[in-house]
Amino acid sequence: MLFILSPEIYVQYFDNLKKVKKSELSLDIDALVCNSNNTHVISKSILNKIESCYANNDFEQFIGPYLSEILDANNTINVAGAFTGDISEIIDSMILNNSRLRAPNIITTSITITETTAPKAADAVVIEKIKKPSFNWVLFKMACYSPTSITLRYSDFISNNQIQAIFDGFVKAFKYGNQPVIMDRQINLNHNLFSTFSAGIIHYYTSFGNTKFRDITNVLPSARVYVGPTDQIHERKIIIGNFILEADDDFWNLEVNRSTWKLDFTHCVTTSDNLRKKQLDYFTRQYR
Repeated sequence: MLFILSPEIYVQYFDNLKKVKKSELSLDIDALVCNSNNTHVISKSILNKIESCYANNDFEQFIGPYLSEILDANNTINVAGAFTGDISEIIDSMILNNSRLRAPNIITTSITITETTAPKAADAVVIEKIKKPSFNWVLFKMACYSPTSITLRYSDFISNNQIQAIFDGFVKAFKYGNQPVIMDRQINLNHNLFSTFSAGIIHYYTSFGNTKFRDITNVLPSARVYVGPTDQIHERKIIIGNFILEADDDFWNLEVNRSTWKLDFTHCVTTSDNLRKKQLDYFTRQYR
């Protein structure tokens, strides 16, 4: 994942170094900054903002080396140019001046602590506003701890609208230039969780496509249906690029009045590659 972390994130990370006991947020920020699965998008203007927070401070001499160590240990995109203004304007300028960050299949997310530093040109996660079980909470936790899965359980939700919002958020955040994949053994489509998919091409993998082909295309008109043996699919997954949403019960059972299910959210290249190999090895496209 590509992330532009606002200077306040790095400042919070450095301040955490002096803490013996840490809050959940402090632990999250430590993990976020040091997660080698993320790509940091940085600029000289961002670095200057960080260093200015420690001017005339005993910690000032250590900031440069610490930043270099963090960025050297992670994938980094350095956006050239001198950008002025407040933090939100600097982040906006970085995105507008780097074509890679605006590519159709690239997901660039900014993470800030406060709303005043959130940019307009990128999807923004504002830490002070996120609440479990919102999708921004999921995205923030994935940024911190991927490739470890992030889990939401039925007990985290108080309405079916919240469940729908999680699915909608997942699809909208990661779709861009990717064609989503649904792996759904049972084809129980008496639900609205796939409503966000209705407009684009979907690759739908199942064991029962030969007998329920019309059911699938009635709900997902642009679906390309792939059929495989029953002993090779148990999953209920949505896969978009290297992002995976997995339910441990049929999609139509995902309701607040059922205490039987959980959702796992994963960002992992290895897992998604293994799933693509499985799709190629065992499934064939049904003619339409």
